[in-house]
Amino acid sequence: MTRTRIGRRAASPDVGASRDGGAVVVLEAAGVEGRLAPLDLHLRSGVLALLGANGAGKSTLLALIAGRLAPTRGRVWVAGAPARSPAAAHARADVPQAVAFPGRARVEELLGVARASRGVGDAAVVDAIARMGLAPLLARRVGRLSGGERQRLALASALMGAPPVWCLDEPAANLDREGLARLAAWVRSHAGAGGAVIVSAHRDEEVMAYAPDRVLRLEAGAVVADEPGPQARMSDVD
Repeated sequence: MTRTRIGRRAASPDVGASRDGGAVVVLEAAGVEGRLAPLDLHLRSGVLALLGANGAGKSTLLALIAGRLAPTRGRVWVAGAPARSPAAAHARADVPQAVAFPGRARVEELLGVARASRGVGDAAVVDAIARMGLAPLLARRVGRLSGGERQRLALASALMGAPPVWCLDEPAANLDREGLARLAAWVRSHAGAGGAVIVSAHRDEEVMAYAPDRVLRLEAGAVVADEPGPQARMSDVD
């Protein structure tokens, strides 16, 4: 995983290099007035964990990368394109804290909508169903799902086809132990294949299952620490 750079300003990255298919996230002095202090970040692959309390700035940072929020200063790229462009959207999966589904729709119907939206084939849908354990729920209406089951559906819908960059905002909030294990295995598999995952949580133990390569700790809208994750620490010892 390429080192994350935190600071006032860094040299402009060669964002065009990401167009060879590599997963790349770049922030250059990007921030949101009153919500997130400007920072530089360069991520090519692996798992980046964002840790902090409510209001720390985690969701704002993820929203910038996901293209749901425009920076008030600086620039953000995903896979070599501006974060709010169609090209970046195609290269990215975004799972915000709250995902709304129509209650009367069936799980299989919503997965079909997600398949059409992402432009993936049968194999990608089957893989997403298996990874999140949705097979027993396909005929069920969303209104009858538990909170954890809805979260599994949200994850399967967004991550099917494994676009290079994943933005996951507290994805474990409603998951039970099995659901978290399934998601963590998928995240590790994606990162191992060269993908980039940015995942947020309140506590260290919530993200350790993903085996993050790096951890950014945020407080009051600013990054206060940039630390190697457990995998990186183990590699240093070896």
